[in-house]
Amino acid sequence: MTLSKLKNTLNQKDANFQKEFIENFLKESIVMNRCFWVNNESSNTPDKETIEAFKWSNELTHRLWNLHFQLENKTKTNVADGIADNINFYAKQSNQLKQNLPSTLQFALDRTLN
Repeated sequence: MTLSKLKNTLNQKDANFQKEFIENFLKESIVMNRCFWVNNESSNTPDKETIEAFKWSNELTHRLWNLHFQLENKTKTNVADGIADNINFYAKQSNQLKQNLPSTLQFALDRTLN
């Protein structure tokens, strides 16, 4: 899943779809974060890298909840740019996060489309 594809898809959808996508992404993020922990226990990944992944994933979650809140309160009608910009920014902060975000995004989009 590329960010440009995600952004194009979200731009074609209404606020309800965008809210549902954010909700599904947040659910999939929980699974992603659990994988960080499990992988850390079974590999040689330094704890610092895992902690950084959790930290930046948490920040991304916070930003996406804010976008969801704006859609819910109708202070914004389209947040596709905000979603893509935040994902792009936080992916650059952690290599583990960057490696796991494409599949997490795809799972969330598939869940939202079905």
